[in-house]
Amino acid sequence: MGPDAQVEPPGETPLDGLERVVVRRGGEHEEFAEEPVPFETLRREDPYLEEGSTRVVQEGADGLRRVVYAVRTEGGVPVERVAVADEIVREPASTADPSGPGPHVEQGGATWYQVTPGTCAHRSAPMGTVITVTNNGSGATTTCTVADRGPFASSRILDLSASVFEQLAPLSSGVISVTATW
Repeated sequence: MGPDAQVEPPGETPLDGLERVVVRRGGEHEEFAEEPVPFETLRREDPYLEEGSTRVVQEGADGLRRVVYAVRTEGGVPVERVAVADEIVREPASTADPSGPGPHVEQGGATWYQVTPGTCAHRSAPMGTVITVTNNGSGATTTCTVADRGPFASSRILDLSASVFEQLAPLSSGVISVTATW
C-alpha cells in the first residue's frame, strides 16, 4: 500500500463483523505558481507642470515571480501546501524618476522653431542631453541636443529646431506625435 497509506481501522484490528476497510493513499507532488511582482512608481516635482498635474515619464511593468510548492495529499485531497522555492523570473521595471539615470521615455507632441540646428527644448532634461526622437506616425528617428527650456503647451513634450523637425516630417506638419528617449 505504500508508506503514506492510512488504513481504517488500523492494521491490527480484527475484522470480525466489520463491513468495510478504508485505505487512504497519500503522496506528494510539486505545483508551480507565477505571481506578479509590482513595480514601484517614483515621483518627483516638475516645476513646468500645472499644479496638481502629473505626467508619466516611463511606464512601469510588473515583474514575475515563480513559486514552487510541495503539496501533500491524503486520499487525493491536498492537506498541506508549503513553498519550497521562490525565484524572480523577470524583475519589475519601475517608473523612472526624471532626475535619475535613464532610460527616460516620453510621448507627446513636438513642434519646431527657429533655433540653432540640431538642438531642442525640453522642460526638465539636463542641458546637453542627447534625446532620440521618433515620429510615432512614420517611424522616422533622429536626435537633438537639449539647449533650451520648453515647450510650455501641456500637450507638447519637445520644441525641435527646424533642421531636426525636417528629419521627422515636413515643417508644414506643424505638430507631430513623437516618442523621446534619453
